[in-house]
Amino acid sequence: IGQLFDDALTETRSNRGRDLMPYAVAQVQASRSGDDIVLSWLRRTRLGGEWKDGTGLVPLGEASEAYEVEILAAAGGAVKRTLTSSTTSLTYLAADIATDFGSLPASVSIVIYQLSATIGRGLPRAVTLQIE
Repeated sequence: IGQLFDDALTETRSNRGRDLMPYAVAQVQASRSGDDIVLSWLRRTRLGGEWKDGTGLVPLGEASEAYEVEILAAAGGAVKRTLTSSTTSLTYLAADIATDFGSLPASVSIVIYQLSATIGRGLPRAVTLQIE
């Protein structure tokens, strides 16, 4: 009681738009197709994501479906390559694998981002997957 505003603490905040960021994808998998690696995942959504129809598919919640997948040298390591996809899967081609690793690795570390037209990259999903 009776404090002056001059005595109040000042806090500086910067808005990052985190609430608008697409959620990180789920259930990331890798499988071998010849000398290629097929990566797949499930989309998550910020809007209307209740599981109502029994399919497990949720509405997009973004202007378009787009993803960036970073292939890492090792878990938490440098980015070797960034791939893009407009679906919930992509193929990491044998020629690119040879350039990045020399031969088909036993595992691959990746980071997947769903993209937003408003914010850009959403929340990341970083995983290391064994190649089946």
